[in-house]
Amino acid sequence: MEAFSVEAKFLGKQGFFSRFWSRGYEGTIDLQPDDKLTMTGYDQVYESNDVLGFSIYYRDEGLEYLQVSMQGDKDYRFQLYHENAYKFFAWLIWQDARQYGLRTLRENEDNFRAHLERPVLAQLRQWQAEEDKLIRRPQDDLTWEEVDENFRKWICAVSAINNMANGVDVHEFGGMPRFDPMGREYGRQVLRDSWEITTRPELIETIQDMVGDNLLWQLLRTLQNAGWGYLSGLLTLREALNVAYTAGKRLQNVTRSWEGMGKGYLRSYKSYLGYDEGYRKREAAFQQLLEAEDSLYKEVPFDMELVKSW
Repeated sequence: MEAFSVEAKFLGKQGFFSRFWSRGYEGTIDLQPDDKLTMTGYDQVYESNDVLGFSIYYRDEGLEYLQVSMQGDKDYRFQLYHENAYKFFAWLIWQDARQYGLRTLRENEDNFRAHLERPVLAQLRQWQAEEDKLIRRPQDDLTWEEVDENFRKWICAVSAINNMANGVDVHEFGGMPRFDPMGREYGRQVLRDSWEITTRPELIETIQDMVGDNLLWQLLRTLQNAGWGYLSGLLTLREALNVAYTAGKRLQNVTRSWEGMGKGYLRSYKSYLGYDEGYRKREAAFQQLLEAEDSLYKEVPFDMELVKSW
């Protein structure tokens, strides 16, 4: 994605004194790929997390405008119309797929999602198609459905604690469907924010450094990176499965059960990252996976023979 600008109607700062400010000032908002936002007439540089809230206004079946409130040294509001609104919201998801995609767009009221989701996802697809030209990922004719069902369940079960704690789908490799534009942004964001990985060579180098390790913590993270790499478009499915197979075989040599794997993962998480909210979510997810009747842990045994079917 390249930098771009959208036209906006600025409403001035909020609060009692807003009535003394001019209304309806027309200007532009400049948006950068690296989470920088500047507005005509203001010298402050904002980021996506400076967005305070949204209001959506629609007429009949179409969007009339999206009103955005920004927080900072001063609080400003602006309105974005039609294509400008869609591009702005897609830019927000590009910066933070969890906050603006999974939580704001897909968990919001029906009218909000109904008027924004389709055009916003179309914009994301366009940017992702442009990104694919730069990734230079090999061609891959393998589909998820062609992979042995039990192996699919097994690699999803390995990452289930983390995916459940993050509020994504435990039945999907990487946590979301591969061809959902929102899923691709989620995978890209996790690699960027947690690993500082933004390119295919960086991901491959990281996996190569980790996959030969015999530490449970590293092997689990290698499997997770394979899933996020596939989800983000940096790896083919075949490449990601090869990583999962190799790391999975090693994992079965260092622990013997889902319970042992989960306890080892939590010990390592606490040792490296502390007893934080992330730990508590993972601890609760692990307990649920042990007890739930429909748990992935009960669908496939940990020590099942891993066989390549691709």
